Amino acid sequence: FFNPQGTPVAEWNGIPIMPQATAGQEFNATTYSFKATATATEAQDFYNAQLTSLGWTQLFSMPGGAEAAVLSFEKDDTSLLITIAPAEGSIVVLLNLE
Repeated sequence: FFNPQGTPVAEWNGIPIMPQATAGQEFNATTYSFKATATATEAQDFYNAQLTSLGWTQLFSMPGGAEAAVLSFEKDDTSLLITIAPAEGSIVVLLNLE
């Protein structure tokens, strides 16, 4: 999950992928991850703004500074867990739908 390969998509299951994504991979119907040249703070700001505008409600956020974070969102009967972790000179963002 933390070393995605391939060309990133612009959107996965209706969830926007950061434009800074450099690699992305779908692992199964509920898991997608991508690498991005961004900070964890930039990723948090991106998803807070994008998902809120798409009707998602943030349930909780565990910021880990500029390097890591965990965000949880909900919309209708769907939950989205976003894990942001540091990677060599970039970040990896893991999206899990439930």
